Amino acid sequence: MADVLPFLPRNRLPRPPDDGSGGGDGPGSSGVNERLAKLEVRADSVDRRLESIEKKLDSLAEKIATLPSREFLVTVVISSVALMLAVALAIAAITFQIADYAAKQAPAPQPAAAVAPPQPTVIVIPGPYAAPAQTPSQVPQVAPPAAPSSPTPPVRP
Repeated sequence: MADVLPFLPRNRLPRPPDDGSGGGDGPGSSGVNERLAKLEVRADSVDRRLESIEKKLDSLAEKIATLPSREFLVTVVISSVALMLAVALAIAAITFQIADYAAKQAPAPQPAAAVAPPQPTVIVIPGPYAAPAQTPSQVPQVAPPAAPSSPTPPVRP
């Protein structure tokens, strides 16, 4: 039963015997004290940094608490889309009502009356090459030109 260790309270480790080699609290432990002082300085700087991080997290938590929830944002987006759709439908309904009113107010179209063919225009050019003046009864009446016939396509051999 030599393997059994004595019961020690938690966080307490057994001390090695002080033989003057720097392993205990005796006069040869100055190296340990220096290292312990450096660790304490580092622990203080870690504490300061941790406190600054905690302050930043607290301010972020306050900012996040004031932001709108996801449900609110979804509700706003759906409401906005519904409002735009309602406005678009209202504009379409108003447009159709105006078109219907205009169609009822317009007079019925009248059938086109038969139009007489235009009379030919006679242009008289006075000058050295002009024919001698004639009275209107002497001016020959020219028939209006006939509608041009459609050209016949060339025949291919």
